[in-house]
Amino acid sequence: MRTHADQLRERLSRMLPDVPSPALPDVHPQIGLLLARARAAFSQGFQKALRAPPEALPQLLRDEPFQTRGFALEGAAMAATLLDEFDHAHGGMLKALLTNRSAAEYILCAIGVGWASARLGRTSAWSPPELHSQYMSAVADGYGFHQGFFHSYRFEGRGFPREKGELSKPYDAGLGRALWFIHLGRVEPIARAIESMSSDRRTQFWRGVGTACAFTDSAEYAATQMGAAAVEFKSHFWAGLETGTQLLRALAPQSDAQEGSCVKCIK
Repeated sequence: MRTHADQLRERLSRMLPDVPSPALPDVHPQIGLLLARARAAFSQGFQKALRAPPEALPQLLRDEPFQTRGFALEGAAMAATLLDEFDHAHGGMLKALLTNRSAAEYILCAIGVGWASARLGRTSAWSPPELHSQYMSAVADGYGFHQGFFHSYRFEGRGFPREKGELSKPYDAGLGRALWFIHLGRVEPIARAIESMSSDRRTQFWRGVGTACAFTDSAEYAATQMGAAAVEFKSHFWAGLETGTQLLRALAPQSDAQEGSCVKCIK
């Protein structure tokens, strides 16, 4: 007989839709593999957090390779947030997951909270009390990624509503990150999608694309493919790339970080 906890976890598992990658012959094969690895890490982090007892959460994913730990932490934080929201009697899952985490890990968990917020139908300005307000920009980034990834048709339709105030920029950066995954690293359709947005939002979209490239080890590949597609916004792409690179380095073992080997470029 299934317990209430089992039923809850089964319900929450269905809140992470499976989005298969389209088979596109013009996608760089290594890009496809890297993006598949990122999606798998997110899903694994989500499932592990759903099944872990609270006492195991502070150590969860600490042995995960740093190249994929960020995605796994996002998934785990999404799951922990959903568990807390649907099981008020117990709660404390997100707090346990955040225990003794580094600043970089905390940021990535906050992105996962943004995923959960979007899935719950909240706003990008919502966050659970366990999360410090200084991480709200990361929540908005995760919220934007979720909206862009699961509602990609809006990039060619009526667009995405602009967020208000200081959360607007990270929200748009999250939308930009989603484009790298939606189009599997094909710069031409990414550029077209960004061109359809209002001109004052495009800089943040390109920053988001750059950050996604850093976390999927595809910086050099993207730079060589950009060509004239976004000459005006190359500095913003590189700024996002630097942001992602620094965050990824913070997750790396000290020896790797010192050598600067955290971002592998595809030739």
